Amino acid sequence: MQHDAYLEWLREAERAKRDWEWDRIQWKMEHDAHLKWVKEVERTKRDWELEEEKQRQARLTWGPISRGHCIRYETRHYSAQLRNVPEGLDPVKGCRMLGLEINGKLVKPNECDYQDKRNVWGNWNINYEEATCRTWWKPPQDKGCTAEGSGYRKFEASLENVHRGDSWEKMCETTPVQFHEHSFDSPHVCYGTLFGVYGIWNIPDNECR
Repeated sequence: MQHDAYLEWLREAERAKRDWEWDRIQWKMEHDAHLKWVKEVERTKRDWELEEEKQRQARLTWGPISRGHCIRYETRHYSAQLRNVPEGLDPVKGCRMLGLEINGKLVKPNECDYQDKRNVWGNWNINYEEATCRTWWKPPQDKGCTAEGSGYRKFEASLENVHRGDSWEKMCETTPVQFHEHSFDSPHVCYGTLFGVYGIWNIPDNECR
């Protein structure tokens, strides 16, 4: 009789194990289905948001472009105000995404200046097709040794094609030059006077030792 009871207990334990395993499988199936549904809802929501964003951005335009001064060698600054900003759109994000044709190329702003929601400006620093921002140096003049025993010789030249309103410091610092078998991306020293902009180069020279 004890043997029969033990067998019955084993059968009950086996049924309980099968029921538990089925419940576990059923829970996992329901859990996986729920996760799939959540992901589908999130994907649909993202698709709606992207579509709404595209529709809002499609209404964005730039106002008249302002052609600024040269800010460094072969580079000019441009700016334009963002217009038709719809409700619900981040104007800075819209500014960063919207391109403008400058010198034959569609380019996005280098930076966006946010003053208020209705006053957002795009800024471009254009370094192509800007020949009027191409400065150059007159032939550098030998000014002798920088000091007795210094080992350096001083050369000086004036910078040409700098226009009123241009950043003469940046134009000087970024205009390259080649002379006496040396190449320089910029002078060692820049300075400006009433008569112009000048660069100085100090070059090693054994005759100055």
